[in-house]
Amino acid sequence: MESIIIAPEERKDFILWMKREQRPSRRLRMHIVLLAADGRSPSEIARTLFCSRTTVYAIVGRFSSGRVKQPSMIECCGVLCHW
Repeated sequence: MESIIIAPEERKDFILWMKREQRPSRRLRMHIVLLAADGRSPSEIARTLFCSRTTVYAIVGRFSSGRVKQPSMIECCGVLCHW
């Protein structure tokens, strides 16, 4: 899995944004990114958040590949979705 680096100030904003998000699917994606940035393994993230490792790899891959330009956007199912 590719590593994700989030600056401390961005991390703080990301957490606040995650807490305000009403859609559970978006909160899950944000939580996956934050745990991956902490250096957690895909298995540990999947076990903690009750999701599949495939989901973890997909979200982290999209985030780290640069397809997600802002924390508010992520490509899912071939469609650009706002977080």
